Amino acid sequence: MKKSLLIILIAVCAMPMTMLAESPMEANSQISIQNEPQITVENGKIHVQNAQGKTVYIYSITGLEVYKEHINNADQTLENFAPQQGCKLYFVKVGNVVRKVNLK
Repeated sequence: MKKSLLIILIAVCAMPMTMLAESPMEANSQISIQNEPQITVENGKIHVQNAQGKTVYIYSITGLEVYKEHINNADQTLENFAPQQGCKLYFVKVGNVVRKVNLK
């Protein structure tokens, strides 16, 4: 009795893993991740990729919007953004993507 319950339990637990591995939705979700905006920091400057035609918003740690710029290129560095004195931590939002950045 215990052995058959164990076999059924293992079969049920293994089933979702195999279904997930073969799911066609997984390939589509990887494509959307590759096309989402990328936000990085290079040499103390915020760098945005894959965001052409979108607007980037920068918020202070308290949630106050401190900067806004329309992105014209697929690969753009925010040269005009000057961090507030003493404040190095910001939230950057482009479309539905939000990243916390530290401008050391």
